[in-house]
Amino acid sequence: MSRSGATTIPTINTGAGPLFLRLPGEYRIRVDSGYDADMIFIYHEADPLMAGDPNRIPLAVARLSIDDSVIVLDAPGTTGMPMQSRVNGVPIEYSYRRDHTPEGGVYHGYEASMRHFFASKDPSADLNNLHLHLYVAGTDSSKIAELISALSTLSFRP
Repeated sequence: MSRSGATTIPTINTGAGPLFLRLPGEYRIRVDSGYDADMIFIYHEADPLMAGDPNRIPLAVARLSIDDSVIVLDAPGTTGMPMQSRVNGVPIEYSYRRDHTPEGGVYHGYEASMRHFFASKDPSADLNNLHLHLYVAGTDSSKIAELISALSTLSFRP
């Protein structure tokens, strides 16, 4: 956490430099290393899946992927109304899918891609081909809304 209240998200695999976002205090970040891409997960600290129970469906988790390839998920479920948002001041549209869980609940999934997201960050750097892919999903719609709201604060500066 920086002094500005923004959480720093390191991008250790792509060289894209750090990102920042305003994250509620009960959320945590995990950055996976050893890939050509940056894979960043944001999750609620009480989420049963993140607590190590692989048989539980997540309440809400966000995955940010930074890669030179465009990622497209073929998520199951029924397509719903897309949702408008912003990231770093740029308008985006999340596609929406919903599916039923074995327990009878609803699993919500939101997905958006921003091609060439890092091109404007540093024109002299080799960042033009990096894309940002956002995926937010889970069973708790209020926690999903919190994550999407936090992602709207994603920026290059704290």
